[in-house]
Amino acid sequence: LSCEVLSDQSLETLLHHLPQLPQLSLLQLSETRLSPKSPLLLADLFSLCPRIQKVDLRSLYHMTLHFRSSKEREGECCGRFTGCGLSQEHVEPLCWLLSKCEDLNQLDLSANMLGDDGLRCLLECLPQLPISGSLDLSHNNISLESALGLVKTLPSCPRIREASLNLGSEQSFWIHFSRREEAGKTLRLSQCSFGLEHVPRLATNLNQALQLTALTLTQCCLGLEQLTLLLSLLRWPVGLFSLRVEEPWVGKAGVLTLLEVCTQASGNVTEISISEIQQQLCLQLEFPRQENPEAMALRLAHCDLGTHHNLLVWQLMETCARLRQLRSEPRNTGRLG
Repeated sequence: LSCEVLSDQSLETLLHHLPQLPQLSLLQLSETRLSPKSPLLLADLFSLCPRIQKVDLRSLYHMTLHFRSSKEREGECCGRFTGCGLSQEHVEPLCWLLSKCEDLNQLDLSANMLGDDGLRCLLECLPQLPISGSLDLSHNNISLESALGLVKTLPSCPRIREASLNLGSEQSFWIHFSRREEAGKTLRLSQCSFGLEHVPRLATNLNQALQLTALTLTQCCLGLEQLTLLLSLLRWPVGLFSLRVEEPWVGKAGVLTLLEVCTQASGNVTEISISEIQQQLCLQLEFPRQENPEAMALRLAHCDLGTHHNLLVWQLMETCARLRQLRSEPRNTGRLG
């Protein structure tokens, strides 16, 4: 189908007749201007027409509806509303309509105008959304505030298994779900410029996300001072937590400096991995802190120890009292465990 403009009333009439067309498998509206209300009308289609499989609306100009056959009573659904100008005012009604779709697997809300306020509202509605696969929120004009809000939201949505946010020029934001409550969650934050003033709030939110088991911070402007403060403020009641920091300065700081930072952690450091070439520092922390923990594992990958290898051994023993064994390997690489 193709027409220049389709009013809300005409679209609503068309959608209400779809359940009466059991042989229909595909419906397309090309180069047809739809109103800002059309995403809400289409979201309601999931409960209105049980055969709907995928709703795809792009830029309020191209609409594609996929239907499963009348023999396929059940199946996963997908909703895609990209470039539709969705803002904060649309979030609650959209989420309410989508919450009635029990088989929603994927939801794409990328390239809209949610902003920080709209995203905060959406994150608050997440526990009511029955998404079992993924949610794409890329290119929604969000800031560091949304990154901090995401960390705070993790405890309220037990089905989240992984979230990834990049605030760089590509601004990608994905949340992955499971059908059941996840015992462990992974969070990846990239190019989020955390200043020293943001670290206490970040740590507070992390401390409330007890199901979070792994955090990766990539090029987040997390300097030596910020990392030291973050490690000192992280406190879990019990469990293991993995932290990966990828910053240019990691490759230049030197092994001993990095190890000294690690000793500031409030939990027991059970594993350290340092790669100067990959500019990467990985820690595994165990909570609560024990006075006499088991041996800590240390891996130094691609770290140039130069002629100071013997001196490093002694300084490691002084800096990390829990270090019990050091096994040297070729190419200036040492591993302990």
